Amino acid sequence: MTDGVAIPRFNRPDRNNSWSVPMELKYYRLLKECEQDPEVRVIVVTGQRRAFCPGMDTQALSDQVGDPTLTTHPHKREPVTLPRTIRKPIIAAINGACAGIGLIAAMNCDLRFLSSKAKATTAFAQRGIMAEHGLAFALTRVMSTSQALDLLFSGRIVMGQEALELGLVDRVYEPEELLPATLDYARGLAATSSPAAMGIMKQQVYEALESTHDEARTLAIRWWYTVLRRHHDFKEGGRDLAPREAPARVRAVGPRGPHGPGPAAHRLNERAREPPEHGSPDPGFEDRTREYSPGTTEREGCTHHRRGPRAARPRPPAAPGTPRSAGSARRA
Repeated sequence: MTDGVAIPRFNRPDRNNSWSVPMELKYYRLLKECEQDPEVRVIVVTGQRRAFCPGMDTQALSDQVGDPTLTTHPHKREPVTLPRTIRKPIIAAINGACAGIGLIAAMNCDLRFLSSKAKATTAFAQRGIMAEHGLAFALTRVMSTSQALDLLFSGRIVMGQEALELGLVDRVYEPEELLPATLDYARGLAATSSPAAMGIMKQQVYEALESTHDEARTLAIRWWYTVLRRHHDFKEGGRDLAPREAPARVRAVGPRGPHGPGPAAHRLNERAREPPEHGSPDPGFEDRTREYSPGTTEREGCTHHRRGPRAARPRPPAAPGTPRSAGSARRA
């Protein structure tokens, strides 16, 4: 792991990274470990050497028949959609052959970046198998019904630009650029985006696939009031707590927003961790209104001044003979 990015790899070089039950168990275990590790903020999944995952290793599957330690009963294994439940972004860097269950694994990642030389195919109809593990659902969420049926019926190979146009992948790179570009993107997320916000956004998006607009809105409100409003990431203006200097764009968050002068970010971070002062709803409130970046005037920073009790206005003397009110009489 480097810079908050973990890189699990499919690595069965003797079988070209083809899928097996032991590899599946290890893959899902690694994803869960990454989710629990606070140092990991983004996960990049790729294949070792020239292949991503070309599908199920049928030889390994037949060898495991009768092995009591490797049950293949679906109720005893993690669902292939487990990556969608991991509260961290998962990016598939598809560096080579991607077919069958390998394609299913890629479709269950949040983003897919593809090598221009990599080949992708469903490969089920030609083997007399239906679209397994929810692949039909996943395909129809990124492309039209007829496009999904075309890929499933024909099992034809899709590459580069066509995969991008279909919505099967999100970006295409030359082979030598794929992993560096994917890691650059992942490090950018790890350095500038709130882990709490990304985790909630991921759940929102996947739940929205089967929700109405009102249900999605209700979920957003619930997350806001129960989690994010109290979270330190929100109190620090959206900056995550990476132990390194954040970009200037993030460090400039202050009274005038991300594009104008503001207090030093490290002061906001310190204040956000302190207990709130009596009567102040926001522990960072006082410093945000008094400290400014160089060149910022008090007027530009919109300093907040608390007003004391309003002084009573002097009343003009009553005209001679004017009757006093009951309240005036009592005060007298």
